[in-house]
Amino acid sequence: GAALLGEGGAPCHRRFAWLGLLLPPLRPEAVARRVVRAVVEGEERVYIPSIVGWAPTILNLLPAAARDALLSVCGAADGMHGFRGCAPPPRS
Repeated sequence: GAALLGEGGAPCHRRFAWLGLLLPPLRPEAVARRVVRAVVEGEERVYIPSIVGWAPTILNLLPAAARDALLSVCGAADGMHGFRGCAPPPRS
């Protein structure tokens, strides 16, 4: 969550500390201003910070092994860790 990335002065988890350089903690006021501007201007998507919008393109330029390694280091490979699936539908 937010504390993991250093929101509110909380220390970053050491595995993700380098992410603070690329994706600094966001100020709620700045995010709100950007979202309001996007609504007023009719933008369909808002990427905050803007580098987030480039992530898919950058990742697709990498060789598969490099992309997988980078995503693994970032923790993306653990996104479904612990997922147990949905409960079966109730029987009638």
